[in-house]
Amino acid sequence: MYRKIKQALKEKEHHPPRYLKGDISCSPGDEVLLYSKKGIYLVTEITESTFIVTCQRWLNSKNQKDRKEEHLWSDLKEIIAT
Repeated sequence: MYRKIKQALKEKEHHPPRYLKGDISCSPGDEVLLYSKKGIYLVTEITESTFIVTCQRWLNSKNQKDRKEEHLWSDLKEIIAT
């Protein structure tokens, strides 16, 4: 399910990348690391001031299947896969 969502986000028309700290950019479908949490998160949506993430663990859980979290751009540590 995680791979299907990631692929769908990549194929979907989305916003231009957001640039932080010079050359870091982020788009829906990117996998990122956050300062506030451990683990790898998938970016699902972006706005001017925030981005929304989900993760594979949440998608595999019945209780947290639709869980998403909103984070400020300052919480973006690193993009590990685009």
